[in-house]
Amino acid sequence: MPCTSPGCTDLEAGTITHAVVYRRRTLTIDFVPAAVCPECGEARLTEETLEEITLLLQELPPDAAGTSGASGASKRLRYSRGS
Repeated sequence: MPCTSPGCTDLEAGTITHAVVYRRRTLTIDFVPAAVCPECGEARLTEETLEEITLLLQELPPDAAGTSGASGASKRLRYSRGS
């Protein structure tokens, strides 16, 4: 699949660090599989990966995303589905 940026090459399989705001907190998920452009770094997630991230977030205990305390705190997670 080609990158959408002019002059770039095709996307390659790789992993990224993906940040998402969930329950008013920023969660950082490491090792998320993605198609990545080696030239500009553009990354695309598959529908399946997005669904798995949604499941990962839904499985978190209510306080795991840090719903109490100061707003804006972050938490790191490790993507491990399908591996």
